[in-house]
Amino acid sequence: EKKIIYFGGERMTANKQREQVNTVTVFDIEFKSWFPPFVVGSCPSRSGHAACMLDDGKMLVFGGIRGRRWFADVHFLDVVTWQWTKADTGAGSVEYALHSETPEARSFSTLVRFGTDVVLFGGNDSSRAFNNVYVYKTDKNAWWKPLVTGTPPRARTGHTAYRAGRKLLVFGGWDPPGAPFDDAFALDTDTWRWEPIHPDSALPRPRVGAASAADHSSVSAPALVFGGMVSGGDCSSDTFRLALPQ
Repeated sequence: EKKIIYFGGERMTANKQREQVNTVTVFDIEFKSWFPPFVVGSCPSRSGHAACMLDDGKMLVFGGIRGRRWFADVHFLDVVTWQWTKADTGAGSVEYALHSETPEARSFSTLVRFGTDVVLFGGNDSSRAFNNVYVYKTDKNAWWKPLVTGTPPRARTGHTAYRAGRKLLVFGGWDPPGAPFDDAFALDTDTWRWEPIHPDSALPRPRVGAASAADHSSVSAPALVFGGMVSGGDCSSDTFRLALPQ
């Protein structure tokens, strides 16, 4: 179905205070209209979480922040029945439960799906940014931490990430209070090896909080990256293409 699902985030209250929400709103692309579905159950209010769609018609939500509390929980929203369920990562396969390692609570990380595996990268908590990689195995209901090699990105949060074939591509972000990054990296999810990449086109200005979308069926398919906050705190409205060099 051609729909965009919007969950959570924050808003300004009447007295100018930031408030996290847990509402679900859907944009129907065909009819170009928003509507609030009738949701069963709930997921705690939060912002700065990561989310991705799974093959079984569920949206996976991880982490985020509310006030001064960071989350490391996993929730699923069935986009057919609109019912929330919380994952019990200790109830999965015994094989993985014995070797699983749960990621630290964090916000502004990214989730990218590769089949039944969902790859988590980066993000931050109250004191640091991360550059570690975790995999949520949806068929095992368990987290796994792969042994990664190569040249990883610096710790970062607010980056953008997308899938190109079997590779995870990461661009931008920052390690606050430093300046935004303009570098790009690729992680091979078969060998779990990082390498810096130098796209055919010039990289855009450093930025954090950009959005990206891509046709992930091909390694050569470019992503479209839009917006973000650039150096100096200004918000950008430019759009550019980002792809692996041929």
